[in-house]
Amino acid sequence: MKKAIITGASNGLGKEIGLLFLKNKIKVVNLSRTKSDFKDIKIDLSSDKDISNTVNVIKKQHADFDILVLNAGIMPLAKTGEISFDIDKTFQINISSMIKLVNKLFDLIKKNHSDIVIIGSTASLKGYEEHSVYCATKHAVEGFIKSLQLEFKNDDVRVIGFHPGGFKS
Repeated sequence: MKKAIITGASNGLGKEIGLLFLKNKIKVVNLSRTKSDFKDIKIDLSSDKDISNTVNVIKKQHADFDILVLNAGIMPLAKTGEISFDIDKTFQINISSMIKLVNKLFDLIKKNHSDIVIIGSTASLKGYEEHSVYCATKHAVEGFIKSLQLEFKNDDVRVIGFHPGGFKS
């Protein structure tokens, strides 16, 4: 049976992706702060320590994964000049955690010929008012997708970028 690891599968789009996988007889492991309907590994994606600990758990208990879905993200909104939320945390969750997970799981991804599905946004491709920080993180996601596609071009690893428009999750 195939196995998928999904960041943020406790609700929203990640949960729906997980439910589709289950319908197709693919085991699901959720990486998030919140419990889910799936096998959970609790993680704060803004914490380097949590990322390292989670990677160790994956290597010990789920090293046979076939699909890595990088879905988790946050979208705090404010006009530039009025930003009061933690900009660094937005970058940590929306892009840095993706890079760190793929980097630390790189050898397993290649060994398993895993598919990597990265959830971007239409904000990966253009800008929106009051979305400057979010758009900046999602533009970085698009750059990461394109770079990974080049880095894995000679391996049996697919890197798929998916950019949905706005929706309420």
